[in-house]
Amino acid sequence: MYRRELILQKKKCKPLYGYVKYEEKVLAISLTEYDEEAVMRSMREEGCEEGIQEKNIEAAAAFLKENISPEVIAKCAKIPPEQILELQKQIY
Repeated sequence: MYRRELILQKKKCKPLYGYVKYEEKVLAISLTEYDEEAVMRSMREEGCEEGIQEKNIEAAAAFLKENISPEVIAKCAKIPPEQILELQKQIY
């Protein structure tokens, strides 16, 4: 697969009937070969990681409501302690 990228230049032209007109011209066209399957796989992996992180934050919020120590939550949920403390401020 190829991905096409256009490099455009906008140039302001004389106003026509009170409207500013812009003229565009293509400066370059770049064709980049890429592996569509690899790109999709990478996007799925990133989505999974984000979903796991969101679930960890939800679990951390539930544990904070149950008065579990932020240090223990940070250690178990693999979330930075600063983020747990920020979450604690939002809850209380």
